[in-house]
Amino acid sequence: RDFSAQFPFMVLIRMRRDGSCCAYAPRAPSVSIPPEKRGILLEELALAVRSALPEQCICMRYDTAWKSQPGGEETFRPETAQLFMNWGTETHSLRKAPKNYMCPDTVVVNISAAPEQILARMRTTTRNCIRRAYRSGIDFAVKGADALPDWYMLYRETALRKNFFYEKEEYFNRLFSREHIQSNAVHEPPPAEKIIPLDAPAPVPQFHIMTAGKNKKIISGIIIAVSGHNAYYMYAGSSLG
Repeated sequence: RDFSAQFPFMVLIRMRRDGSCCAYAPRAPSVSIPPEKRGILLEELALAVRSALPEQCICMRYDTAWKSQPGGEETFRPETAQLFMNWGTETHSLRKAPKNYMCPDTVVVNISAAPEQILARMRTTTRNCIRRAYRSGIDFAVKGADALPDWYMLYRETALRKNFFYEKEEYFNRLFSREHIQSNAVHEPPPAEKIIPLDAPAPVPQFHIMTAGKNKKIISGIIIAVSGHNAYYMYAGSSLG
């Protein structure tokens, strides 16, 4: 209400085991708005797209780029934050999700500098851990799909230990499959002459597994996606040993 702006808004559909589905808007809406009007905007967006969603869609989830707590650095109980978000809405149907899908903070690391400069920018504890790993004889390698079975065991073990959701192994097999990469390589031309960011073709990502191991055994590993000149941290797993 009394608010007008244009911004990209992507909605994904996530299926559930019972046949129903949820609409999911990651990092959206990407617009700056006063805290007291955010709940109103989220409600109006959900109501506006409801007619375009499947009939079995039961809710719409936002993972916004806004701070999760109103009032700057103050900390509020989830019930208080939920009440604040529903202030001024018509249906008062906004609910605080029990868990986050996306990480609350991201860091961009410039790795074009010399190794000594990269180490100097790290925290002391991180820098010491890296040096200790080299002294302990840890081997580092970049691998492909052939390392998936061993890596997945670490990933699943980590998820069970830390109690977070984990994908099935078939998901990662498809992620690394040539058919999946080729299917994602097709980019439709933009609908208009002016290309907006979401319509611009993106380089096809290549997936790799970076591992740390000792005595020919993987003890930790991460999956990274390389797209153009950027590498994205995707998934990770590690052992207690």
